[in-house]
Amino acid sequence: MAANAYQLWGDPRLSLTPLARHLLSDRPTALVVPGMLAARRAAFQSISSWEEPDVIVDTTKLHVVRWTEEAVVPHFTNRLSALSVPWRAQDRLASWFPPTDDVWELLWALVAVENFVIDEPLRAMVDQKFYLIHDVYRLLWELRFVSCETPTLKPAKALAATFLRWVEGDLLDTDREVLAKLGIQRQVQKQERVDVLCFLATLAAQNAIVSRIVLGFEGLNDILVAKERPKLKQFHGFLKTLTRWGGLGCPVRALVGFDLDELSLLKKLHPKLAGEIQAGSVWVGA
Repeated sequence: MAANAYQLWGDPRLSLTPLARHLLSDRPTALVVPGMLAARRAAFQSISSWEEPDVIVDTTKLHVVRWTEEAVVPHFTNRLSALSVPWRAQDRLASWFPPTDDVWELLWALVAVENFVIDEPLRAMVDQKFYLIHDVYRLLWELRFVSCETPTLKPAKALAATFLRWVEGDLLDTDREVLAKLGIQRQVQKQERVDVLCFLATLAAQNAIVSRIVLGFEGLNDILVAKERPKLKQFHGFLKTLTRWGGLGCPVRALVGFDLDELSLLKKLHPKLAGEIQAGSVWVGA
């Protein structure tokens, strides 16, 4: 693998390497970076230099291994919340964006985008009250209204804080009162949080804020032990949800470092995750 590493990932600033081309394609939403650890690190470092104006890449060494030490969904939430909106999108946003230096920029970009659109298949989904994203969209629209109709951003910031606590399942009594006034009664369940985040990311793509969000995940080989089966199950659920939303236009792509020599061990521990990893590695031989 190390011998043809340049052919696989090379320098994204010079051309679209096979890895970059597959990240821009619709499927799969999880791509595997194979080989020994040194080769995988080289791939992550290379793709981090990808100079596409509407692509966000987070493959930094500090971030890619944390998912093995944290619950997967909160980890994904933290990664998305820390991303900066590409500079090219900022000419479509209100002049006050971002409201402060330390905010969830992707969420606030959806509040600040001046010519907001929602296309199919999301439009049909938000019209159906039984979908959770009906409530998500309703709250987002209220955020947009408040940001435009109040003299300062203070009320919008307060509502955004409620929004985030709702998504993270950490509501205050005052938050419940705010949501009830908007006709929102249900809470976001743990297994639904990735859906909410993917919905927001898909809206960001539809509004030309970002075309791809590439997140690196390293360390899968390090948790191939029986006691880590719950973490493998979490990661499989996360990738499965990404795949489903990828078919709806979600821009998030997972870049998973994995030495395929240990695929048989992964199959014993979690056959379905092994299937996802195997499918995500097909591009290497293409």
